[in-house]
Amino acid sequence: MTSKDLQLVALATVAFAGVATTACAQSAPAAGAGADPATASGLLNLPGLQGLPGLQDIPGILTPHASIGVSVQEQYDNNVARTDAATALLRGLVRDDYITSPHVLIDVASKLAGANVFVQGAAGYDYHANNKQLNRQNTDLKGGADLQFGRCTAALIGDYAAHQTDQRDLYSGVQRSQGTTKSVEVDVGCARPSGLSPKISVSQSWTTNSAALQSIADTNVTSVTPTLSYARPALGVVSLFGRYDDIVYPNRVDLNGKTAGFDGLAAGVDLAKQVTPKLSANVNVSYVQLTPRQTAQTRFSGVNYDASFGYTPTSRISLNLDIGRSVKPSVRIDSNFTVSDFMSLSGKLKLGYRTTVELGVDQRRESFAANNLVIFTTLSSDTLSEVYAAVNFRVNRHVLLTLDAREQKRDANPATFAYTDWRAGLTAAVTY
Repeated sequence: MTSKDLQLVALATVAFAGVATTACAQSAPAAGAGADPATASGLLNLPGLQGLPGLQDIPGILTPHASIGVSVQEQYDNNVARTDAATALLRGLVRDDYITSPHVLIDVASKLAGANVFVQGAAGYDYHANNKQLNRQNTDLKGGADLQFGRCTAALIGDYAAHQTDQRDLYSGVQRSQGTTKSVEVDVGCARPSGLSPKISVSQSWTTNSAALQSIADTNVTSVTPTLSYARPALGVVSLFGRYDDIVYPNRVDLNGKTAGFDGLAAGVDLAKQVTPKLSANVNVSYVQLTPRQTAQTRFSGVNYDASFGYTPTSRISLNLDIGRSVKPSVRIDSNFTVSDFMSLSGKLKLGYRTTVELGVDQRRESFAANNLVIFTTLSSDTLSEVYAAVNFRVNRHVLLTLDAREQKRDANPATFAYTDWRAGLTAAVTY
């Protein structure tokens, strides 16, 4: 066992010992619950952001607050290549690796000239001990403002995310590639506690990849989504919505000079309801159609859905179930779009004032619409299964420790894309 192995084992032992000792002695009410790593947004999944006080995600209800800090995560990954040993060797990667990830954290909201202005997220870097070629920035920032006029609200939101693309999403000829996504969204809506509430959202996103071959997956998406909601206390909130997507792959041009892309149309209904004081539900069903702009490309039409349920039997226990089906532009260069059937079940247990335990399972079945751009073996479908556990221990109001472990397994067609991966990490975050 190397000195690095001993260091990680020592850190984990100390963290578990501290958690166990404190959990047995706690009786005060729980505070500052951590975010679920399975269902949180990409922003909240960044190291050190789980369980931070004051972190909010809905600009329209932000209250003025300010929190800045730093975090450091030490993670062991026994298959950073996301492949078998022979393929990893061919790609020039060492499968097991230690990754150190320092981040600067920010979560600020303030009133400015009558508007709610906010910035939140993390900016940092990933350092690999055994695969230094994978060292990359790992940044996820969100900012914007909203302005209320009468019963209506206008919001402007921007996102920036940049990180090393996970090896499972890279083609065999690519090893190092930074994926960057920038987006801007404008929302205008008039919400009412009862009755009809109209809203329209317009967004634009740009996804780029630094590796020349991976840039085939670059995507620009423009979306327009009008929504009409109807609210009644006994009914909940029912929303009818439509959506148009202009999806463009700027680096995929055929022999006729035509750029690849899709025209996407969707229409559906969404129901959000607090069924009982302990049970909430949100069900979304829509019909989606993708029409390709190039000839001889796969089109899609079908039903998408997403059903999520939250159950809180006691103040210390919460359960979440999410099942659904979605279609989205593919991040792989050998595919135009990905159809995913997914399920996640997660639970959270507050052991006391300082300690929260989280458990979860995820499964995602994906099928990939081939684009005939690559001549080698392509991935047609896969199933990703994951089991994870985490312990959040709040040392005091400024310091949070998170110990987490997860196992991920991929079954794939063809089987050359299958792998098993195990990860464990310890994160320390300090915020003020």
